Amino acid sequence: PGMGQAIVQAVSEGKEGTYKQATWIVFRWSLLGTFVLMIGSLYFYFRENQNLSIAVLIAALAFPLNSSFNLFASYLNGKKDFKTIAIYSIITQVIVVGLTSIALLKFANLLFVTFVATWSSAIVYSLLTYLSFSKVQNTKTDLGIIKLGKALSFTNIMTISVDYFDRFAIPFFLGYTQNASYAIAIIIPMQLQNFLKITLSLAQPKLINIKETEAKKILLLKSIQLEIPIIIGVILYIIAA
Repeated sequence: PGMGQAIVQAVSEGKEGTYKQATWIVFRWSLLGTFVLMIGSLYFYFRENQNLSIAVLIAALAFPLNSSFNLFASYLNGKKDFKTIAIYSIITQVIVVGLTSIALLKFANLLFVTFVATWSSAIVYSLLTYLSFSKVQNTKTDLGIIKLGKALSFTNIMTISVDYFDRFAIPFFLGYTQNASYAIAIIIPMQLQNFLKITLSLAQPKLINIKETEAKKILLLKSIQLEIPIIIGVILYIIAA
């Protein structure tokens, strides 16, 4: 997960070949995720839940494509091509959400819906990655930045584990009905969180061109400025809840 930030930095510095190299590194490491998901598929199979077992297997096979071929956004971010990022994002959302919605309404079959949801995004990401690869202007790579991406990935493991743990723990211990209620309850905070993540994408290419001492001052000031509306929003949401 940290490789995206590394790509932004490398591309901002003109080392665009790093994007291709990082993509294939993430693809190879994503095969480990496929292996873990296959273990999960076997678990559900032995628990005599064949539908869920096959659904997880379908997701496992698409996992490397969904994990690695979405890095085109980081490449375009490094190029400061925010317009293309927006267009690609809209295309992806319309196709994936549209096809998944049709599958839900017309077929209402877990296996078919899982296949459409996971593989539609995998195919769209593959096509957009192919288009992005064709835009790469040089083969310059930076092994130091690749190492940075790996380091960031390992440090992000704990954060990601915390974010996703409840998605497994709640249905496992409390059931799927409670999980549905929980998913509805966190819709607004999750959308706010996704919105705030945009600031990183916008800021990183600009910070690379600023001296380290100045960047520290700017980061501190901007963090304080962002923290105030976030605290207000959290308090209001607690009151509303």
